[in-house]
Amino acid sequence: MKTIAPLDSILCDPLSWMHPRRLPLPPALGGASSRSIINGMIIRSHSWSVEYPPPCASRTADLFIRHWRRLPQVALLIAVQRHRASLARQGRLLQLPPWARQFSALAIVDSYDDGNAPVEIPGTLIAWGKRELLAFGDPLPLAIRQRISLLFSPELDRETGCEPKPVPSQLLIKLAFQHAERYSTTPDAADFRRRIDQAPAVGATTRGA
Repeated sequence: MKTIAPLDSILCDPLSWMHPRRLPLPPALGGASSRSIINGMIIRSHSWSVEYPPPCASRTADLFIRHWRRLPQVALLIAVQRHRASLARQGRLLQLPPWARQFSALAIVDSYDDGNAPVEIPGTLIAWGKRELLAFGDPLPLAIRQRISLLFSPELDRETGCEPKPVPSQLLIKLAFQHAERYSTTPDAADFRRRIDQAPAVGATTRGA
């Protein structure tokens, strides 16, 4: 059986990795021929490039490709590090999973001062981390940049205009990738999505019973 390389999957099989809320499929369309047709429709509808980047295009590109399915976890780690002071002040660090809380204990970059603005966990944090991943821009091949958003829930596509404007840190993202890879307690993509999808959506408010 031919082994599908990660880059092949990223470029040509979005159904294998995109967030399940993006395009829920009935079981009747789960066959190989149906998936091939739908994958082609997704690629064309988004006008995605299918050009393969040159080998070793950049170290950053290599990280994104090798750890593609962990980008949502990496986004959370990045945001936890950026906003660790606010999370600590609001007593929200204990709401983080242990693998993310451990990363927040490091002082890799300066922490943003969010004042007393509440930070929703995990939705807001993941949305902020996603923005920083997208902000890398040029070091990433076009075909990779175009596809990042679909790894995340569609609810995270909304922007309020109040989001921090990140200046990407090569060191931060490198260490976030290493942390997600090193610690076995970091959930796989499916488990992570189950947890996130059960959490309140970005912008949701809590009401009394």
